[in-house]
Amino acid sequence: QAPPSLTNRRHSASTVAPRCLMHGNGPRDRLTKTLTDKNDARDPMRLTDEQRRIIVEETAHIFGAGARVRLFGSRVDDRTRGGDIDLLVETPGPVAQPALAAARLAVKIERRLDGRHVDVVLVTPETPALLIHDIARRHGMAL
Repeated sequence: QAPPSLTNRRHSASTVAPRCLMHGNGPRDRLTKTLTDKNDARDPMRLTDEQRRIIVEETAHIFGAGARVRLFGSRVDDRTRGGDIDLLVETPGPVAQPALAAARLAVKIERRLDGRHVDVVLVTPETPALLIHDIARRHGMAL
């Protein structure tokens, strides 16, 4: 029988992603299937222009103008509802205290978006490659 995360379409892939990010392994098959099933159609992202502007502005404020940010997960699929905001932030250079910086960005965006939950996956040149990074690059949308 399929795991609950594959049978419940309302389940967000972001609840799986932190385990992959933190441990470098995890339920990769479920994560890949959940994200690719939701994003195959390449429907437009579910963010307003103002929300996109806020995300890009706060990312540049914390990580500099060279940082790139991509939206991935349930928010890039118009067929789904709700969901948190999953962001992949890639920086061209090293970041001092990357976990703290990613948390700071998430909180700043959450405050400006009236409490909408935000998950930030930060990739610097020192970050080991993980499956979640590849999936977010392939299926996410640049902001």
